[in-house]
Amino acid sequence: MYFLTPWSSINLVDFYLVRKESYDLEAVYDPDGRYGRWSAPALIAYVIGIAVQIPFSNVEGIFVGPLAPLLGGADISWLLGLLVPGALYLLMMRRQPH
Repeated sequence: MYFLTPWSSINLVDFYLVRKESYDLEAVYDPDGRYGRWSAPALIAYVIGIAVQIPFSNVEGIFVGPLAPLLGGADISWLLGLLVPGALYLLMMRRQPH
């Protein structure tokens, strides 16, 4: 969940807010096409999205982040994993032509 939530957020923001539900499907599969091989904004937002979850994580018996006990043991990492990378990606993509 810690890895899938940020990526899902980025994909949802890209589809609904950045590309406005319009993808060129042929270009998605062309590494030299419109979308390119890698999206630096997506990768940056993804790494930050994973990192921001760590302090708020609480996986009993495996790992407890330093801020989870302050919340009574609540694991709110998933919420941050949705909000932070999606917002960062949206901000970064608004500065780029697409």
